[in-house]
Amino acid sequence: MNPRPLSYRPPTPDPRLPTPDPRSPIPLVSRRSKLLTILAGVLGLGWLFQSIPISRSNDAAADFDMQVVLGGNTRERSDVCHELWLRHPTPILVTGDDNFIRDELLKLGIPASQIIHEPTARNTWQNAQLSVPILRKNHVSSAVIVTSWFHTARAHACFARLDTRITFASQSDPSPSRYGLEECKLATKERMKRLAYWISHDMNPWRAAK
Repeated sequence: MNPRPLSYRPPTPDPRLPTPDPRSPIPLVSRRSKLLTILAGVLGLGWLFQSIPISRSNDAAADFDMQVVLGGNTRERSDVCHELWLRHPTPILVTGDDNFIRDELLKLGIPASQIIHEPTARNTWQNAQLSVPILRKNHVSSAVIVTSWFHTARAHACFARLDTRITFASQSDPSPSRYGLEECKLATKERMKRLAYWISHDMNPWRAAK
């Protein structure tokens, strides 16, 4: 016996309801609601991005075991290092540098015997990764990381992540009281890098820089 075929009867439209016209424009209220929702989302993401900390206060103590100067062709870092060394002449580890900072420190009168050079690091994570064993080998219990103002938060986070027994402080050139175009570019680029380190090294970019 063949099964009885199923039948389907579409529902009858309610004559009391208006038939929608597909050509009718979207109501103005609906458009405004969508635009406001999108705008709120964009502003929210912008606020989250701007809230990523990139700098921390200079907190070098009066007494510490070693300076760690992060490489970069910037005279500011060598000047900060020199000023700190005049206050407290300790050994200096220069990491990830193509001899620019090392040569500047020698010109400023710091003896070569006071400088340890680690030239192979190519980014901030490698600065910390290659410097921490040197600090341990020299029995360092406290160190000051010298870098640029916009870089102190990420640098400190990397070093503190790789060794929790060493006390790390930061020292940099003063952060600007007002941002110009160049400062905005530097800050934006650094926040992008902090987001990248969140992905590559699981380092929360919004964690307060202590």
